[in-house]
Amino acid sequence: MAGGASAVGAAQILNFYLRGITPTLGATVYLRLLTTPSTKTTSGTEAGFGSYARIPLVRGLTLFTDPLLTSRSTNVAALQTAAATSLGDDIVAFDIVDTASGAFAATYLFGNVVPARSIVVGKRVKFPAGTLIVTA
Repeated sequence: MAGGASAVGAAQILNFYLRGITPTLGATVYLRLLTTPSTKTTSGTEAGFGSYARIPLVRGLTLFTDPLLTSRSTNVAALQTAAATSLGDDIVAFDIVDTASGAFAATYLFGNVVPARSIVVGKRVKFPAGTLIVTA
């Protein structure tokens, strides 16, 4: 499985369609890189290499494809981190959360990074278009 909606994300979708409750989301959500994956109910281990920061995803911009025809969404443009200033564990997964750093209240979506990305000092971790996949 390439990934999917977390329990929070799935509940927001069901509440919207079945109960008429509109999800409350900020203008920006954040791509969190993980060294162990998240699941629908558990949070993975966040990357910790030098200079790491969550990647902001501004809602309303076309950053991911429309999942209507394929039941999956992929990143439209390349996404990348700042150059690593120290080593860390390989990046094997990602999720999308509600805060730029620290604790977060909600994880909305998650997916695997295939192939895993190694951390190399002085290099950015890059995700070319089409490589981050979330399925419905």
